[in-house]
Amino acid sequence: MFKSLRGKILISAFFESSTRTRLSFESAWLSLGGNIVSITDKGTTRIGVGESLPDVAEMVSNYGDCVVLRDSCENSVKVMADHLSVPIINAGNGIDEHPTQSLIDLYTILKWNPAILTREQKKYTIGLIGAPDRMRASRSLLTILSHFPEIFSEVFILCGKEEQEPFRQDQFLALQEKGLKVNLTEDVAKVLPRLDIVYMNALSLKTAGHKRFEDSYFLNAKSPLKKQAIVLHPLPRMEELDKNLDNTSHNWYFLQAKGGVYVRMALAIAICGYPNEVCDII
Repeated sequence: MFKSLRGKILISAFFESSTRTRLSFESAWLSLGGNIVSITDKGTTRIGVGESLPDVAEMVSNYGDCVVLRDSCENSVKVMADHLSVPIINAGNGIDEHPTQSLIDLYTILKWNPAILTREQKKYTIGLIGAPDRMRASRSLLTILSHFPEIFSEVFILCGKEEQEPFRQDQFLALQEKGLKVNLTEDVAKVLPRLDIVYMNALSLKTAGHKRFEDSYFLNAKSPLKKQAIVLHPLPRMEELDKNLDNTSHNWYFLQAKGGVYVRMALAIAICGYPNEVCDII
C-alpha cells in the first residue's frame, strides 16, 4: 500500500476511554505510514491538575500534524481548535457529537446497498432505538441523514414516553426543515418489522451520559426483524443486542466497526492535504 502519511505525526488525545475509535484512528494512521504520539488517559497529563486546554493546544501544535481528540467535555474540541495551528478531528465530545462515527454508519449503509447512490431505487426506512438527546452517535447520524432526505422514506425514533424531550437544541425542527420525515414512537413491535435499517444504541451502558432503557427495546434473534434488515450498533454492545444475532444476516455491526479504519484513513488523507487519493482508500 502507498504511504500517504509518511513523516506525518498524529497526536492521539483520548481524554475519555475508547476502544474502537482510538484503535481504528491509530490503525488508519499507521497503515498510511504515519507516526503517533498517544495520550490514553487525561490523568497522565497536567490537565488534571489545572493546565488549560488552550495552553495544551499551543504546545501540541509543535509536536504533530493533526490532533484527534475525545473528551467527556463538550466544549473541549472547540477550545482546542481555537488555539491549534494544525487540524483537529472530533472523536467524540461528551454527549454532543461523534461525527466520524456517522461517516462510518453511512459508509456501512452504502456498502450494504450501493444502489442507494443512484437514488433511483426505492426509499428506505430506518429506525434509531433510543432517544438521541444523550446519545452522540444517534445525534450525528441524524445530522448526516438529513443531507439525503430523498433516500429515506421515514426515520423512526423508538423511545419511551418517559423521554419528554428526546431531541436537543431544536434538532427535530432542523431535521424537518431539511426534508427528513422523522417520527417518534414507543411501539417497537409495530415498527420493527417495517425497518430496513435498525440502529441500536448502547441502551444498557451504565454511564452518566446514558439512561437505561426497558428490555422491550432490546434485540435478539427472535425480534420481529424484516428478513433483509440490517442491524447497526456503534458499540460497545451490552445486553441490548443479544449475541444470538451475531451469526445471522442481520449482523452488520462488526462490519461497521471494521469500516471505521477505512473511513478514518480516507479522512486522514483528505485532512492532511491529499484529497485526490481518498478514492483509492474507500
